Amino acid sequence: MIIAIDLTTGKKSWEIFTRGSVCGPPAIDDSLGFALSHDKKMYVFNLKTGMIRDTIQEDYILCGTPSISNKEVLYPDWGGNIHCRFITSGKKKWTFSSGKQSKWFSSPSISDSIVYFVSSDSILFAVSLKLGSEKWRYKAKGNISRAPSFTDSILVFTTSNSHLYALSKNNGKLLWEYVSTGTTWSYPVIVSNIVYYGCGDGKLYAFDIHTGELIWSFSSDNSVNTPVLSDEAIFFTSGQYLYKIE
Repeated sequence: MIIAIDLTTGKKSWEIFTRGSVCGPPAIDDSLGFALSHDKKMYVFNLKTGMIRDTIQEDYILCGTPSISNKEVLYPDWGGNIHCRFITSGKKKWTFSSGKQSKWFSSPSISDSIVYFVSSDSILFAVSLKLGSEKWRYKAKGNISRAPSFTDSILVFTTSNSHLYALSKNNGKLLWEYVSTGTTWSYPVIVSNIVYYGCGDGKLYAFDIHTGELIWSFSSDNSVNTPVLSDEAIFFTSGQYLYKIE
C-alpha cells in the first residue's frame, strides 16, 4: 500500500492498494511518484490525487526506491537486472542483466552519466546511463550494504562486514580500503574530502578520501549509524543515544 498524509492536518489524503509489499519510499519527479512493489510492478501515480497513471510489469520482484535522472527512471529487480525507462512514455530504454539473481533493495546511484548498482550482494556494477552497457565491476569482500557516495573522481562504499572501500570512478580500481570489526549497515558521508564512516565496532571514523589516512575516530557503546553533518557539527545515533560532535 502507498499512503499520502497531509503534513498540515496529519490526515490521510489518499491511498493506493498494491498486491505486494512496498518496501521503499517512492521516487518523485515533478507531479509524479514511482513506487516498486513485490507484485513485480512499478506504480506511476499522480502525487496530488493518487490516481495511477501507469503500472509497469516486470518478471521479478521489485523492491526499494527508483532513481530519477534526465527524465528517466531506473530501478533494480530481484532477478539481478536494472531497468531504465523514459518517464514520459514509460517505454524501456534498456535493461542491464548482471547474470545472477539478487535480492538487493537499495536505489541505484547515478553520477556523471554512470549508474552504480549492486548485484549478487557483493558486486558493484558501473553501467553507462546512455547505453546500458557495463563500464566495469568490482567484487568486494562481504555484502555491499549501501549504495556508494562520490566525489568527482572517487567513490566510497561499505560492506556489512565492516570493509570501507575507495575506488576510482573511471575504472573501478581499488585506491584504498579499511577493515574494522562488527556488522555495518551505514553508508559513508563525504564532506570536504573527508569520509565519515559509522561502524559496527562502535566507532565513528574520519578518513582522508585521497590517501585513506585515518584522521580521527570517536568511540561509543554501540554500533554507529550513518552520520549527518550540519553547521560544522556531526550527529549520529548509537544504541539509545544521539551524539553530537563539534
